Amino acid sequence: MSERIIVYEATPHDLQAARAILGEPLMRHGVKGKVWLACLGNGLQIAGAACLWRYEKEAKFWLRVVKPRRRQGVGKELIKPIIKTAQELGIEKLRLLWTVNKEDAGKFLEAVQFQPEYCITTYESTITQSLKVVQPIYNYLEKRSSIPNDVEIINLIEAEKRGLLLSSAHLVAKELGGLPPRLILRMQGKTKDAFTRENSLILLHKNELIAILLSRYLQENLGWLAEAIVVNRNYRGYWANVYIRQIWFKTTILTGKSDRLLFDVRDDYYDTAKFSRRLGAKAIAHKYMYQFSVLP
Repeated sequence: MSERIIVYEATPHDLQAARAILGEPLMRHGVKGKVWLACLGNGLQIAGAACLWRYEKEAKFWLRVVKPRRRQGVGKELIKPIIKTAQELGIEKLRLLWTVNKEDAGKFLEAVQFQPEYCITTYESTITQSLKVVQPIYNYLEKRSSIPNDVEIINLIEAEKRGLLLSSAHLVAKELGGLPPRLILRMQGKTKDAFTRENSLILLHKNELIAILLSRYLQENLGWLAEAIVVNRNYRGYWANVYIRQIWFKTTILTGKSDRLLFDVRDDYYDTAKFSRRLGAKAIAHKYMYQFSVLP
């Protein structure tokens, strides 16, 4: 006979246990949202935890079940208060970025009526190799006058001075997910996973936001992560993608740090995915975004 699963909202005294299970997501977002714990039997054995945080009409959550207690219904029980709370708050969508095996994720999430939205593939290359591919394309576009004369590239430090962080965060959140307040903190360098402000670039054309490339230096053996490469939908075209990458490759090489490059691409951004393959990049990992429509 399976043990009874008890799910309850965490008290301040429970947060240490929740952090031990949830790790980074709870540490990132603090306890501004809600946190739940799942226990088995007499309530002394913690089997899993979940947290929920919201922004406007959408919400994200994170859920983790301890390994010995997986495939025992703990995840399904933790989902229930999350959906109920979302309904009470008038949230329209729940979203979850899943980084484990797709088959396991699909079985669990689709069993609780979550639908796959898109996949994010992490590619690996080198900055030197990428620049060798991009530079001739850039030269060709420049020769044909495909790149407007009045474009401007600024980094996050200058963008903050000009008051552009909020609009930049909204564009990234709209295209790649994430919460704008959290993204702004990362752009300001105020978090452990902050972007490298000098090497994160924003492309402007007549003061309009065209493209963003947000990067951070991981460490010597891991290299650079270009975490977000976003082009304004009104300016989707070859030149913007090539231009911001070419500038970023050149400025990043000048830092003298690692040549290794990792970058994330949504699979439904066909032009960007195709361009990434042209760089000779190799796919090394996948993350899957699932969504649940809370309101009919």
